[in-house]
Amino acid sequence: MDTVPGFQQFFGPVLEALKDEISPLTRQQVIEKAAGILRLSEAAREEMISSGLPRYVSNAGWACTYLKQAGCLNLPKRNTWEITERGRKLFEQNGYAIDLNTLALFPEYNEFMSRKGTRKGSAQPVASNNISDYTPDELLDNIVDDNLAGVASGVIMTPFQRL
Repeated sequence: MDTVPGFQQFFGPVLEALKDEISPLTRQQVIEKAAGILRLSEAAREEMISSGLPRYVSNAGWACTYLKQAGCLNLPKRNTWEITERGRKLFEQNGYAIDLNTLALFPEYNEFMSRKGTRKGSAQPVASNNISDYTPDELLDNIVDDNLAGVASGVIMTPFQRL
């Protein structure tokens, strides 16, 4: 594949990468296995996002995050992933036809999406002025949400104006 698929297209390959593993894999192992399943070309693997991270690494990483929130992956220890029984069943039933609508079938995912500070929740400032009260993912989500809302309204905030 010469172009990097979107993060939703990584859902099935991430689950496939983990479905037969006896022990957890590192984040990088999962990402590389998923990229191999997708047959990403060298050119696709070299495509970067603005932060300098390869696009496929970012997209696969976000896929893991969303699958975890839906209860399809566990993080048994830092930087390691394992598939849950739910993840196995989801892959068996849907294969690569898994997207955000599929994940929305799970209450944990919907709760995650409705939390203040996640993609659907946060036009409001964060409740605390202490940046350490939030995970990096929550901070990133808040920044992205605020910037998207800002672009839509014509007002763009810097990352820490709201803290």
